[in-house]
Amino acid sequence: VGRDIANFWIFAASMIQRSPAPDHWRLHGYTGADFLERMLSEKRGNVLSISGRNARKLEYLEAGVRAGMHVLADKPWIIEPEQLPRLIAAIEDAERRGVAVYDCMTQRFEIAYRLQRELVNDRDLFGPLQPGTPQAPAVRMVSSHFLLKSGFRPAWYFDIRQQGEALADVGTHVVDLAHWTLFPDDAPDYTRDIQLLSARRWPTIL
Repeated sequence: VGRDIANFWIFAASMIQRSPAPDHWRLHGYTGADFLERMLSEKRGNVLSISGRNARKLEYLEAGVRAGMHVLADKPWIIEPEQLPRLIAAIEDAERRGVAVYDCMTQRFEIAYRLQRELVNDRDLFGPLQPGTPQAPAVRMVSSHFLLKSGFRPAWYFDIRQQGEALADVGTHVVDLAHWTLFPDDAPDYTRDIQLLSARRWPTIL
């Protein structure tokens, strides 16, 4: 059993044994190479939860939808631009089949962000949103992440072919929170409302 699996079982056990409000999971582990095919054939439930390595996440999401399962997938769902048409097709397929594909975006449920959203949208308190420019943006957001988390980061975490670039992971929260905070009742149209004006990237130096 690899370290990733062992740490997941330790985490799951802590959720089952915690007090108060323990979870009531019944765990069944399988580590064979045909894990996806076996999961789909046995279909022990109607919800597929996906997290961890991102390289095959879209493949798992597509398979779950085809099997008629609801899919709860941690972000990012894709890590390469050319995957976007497949993701759109999978979402449309889910709609046709009457199943949900969802990312809970946990930070939306944290009290600090919910309070911030209420305060920002109180015009008497916050005032109108400024239009902003590339030189003086109306919104600045920072997200700090650490190499050590829960004791370790697995080797694949540093492989952009598995994890994706930083913007594909950490940046997802930042972009989501910015729009969710400022325009709570207006879903963005990525083909019209989003433009990438500039960006830079740099390596993680260990």
